[in-house]
Amino acid sequence: MKKLRLKSIGNSDQFNFYIFEKNKDFFKIIIQLFTEVFGGNDYLGLESGENIQKLDIFKLKDKHESLNGVDYRVDIFYGEKVVYMTLIISLKLRKKFNKRLEKYIY
Repeated sequence: MKKLRLKSIGNSDQFNFYIFEKNKDFFKIIIQLFTEVFGGNDYLGLESGENIQKLDIFKLKDKHESLNGVDYRVDIFYGEKVVYMTLIISLKLRKKFNKRLEKYIY
């Protein structure tokens, strides 16, 4: 599995944002990362990661997805060459996410 190239990262009081270069393994990595951090892929709104892994990320352009729950919100914007993602979750989970993210990026 190829690592993700993190082009930018930032945070605010309530959220973190990430800009990734598009990569064919993006969905596999995000599913794995969300499973490690949150204990499942419910944050992706999926019962199983199989469907999303079959998507061709390079065909997703000018598209926005929003995933909402009681204690979180994830927004993913697909551009031509990058994916912009925001995580609106507790500071504790944002720190955990960033620590785990390190092994999946370059």
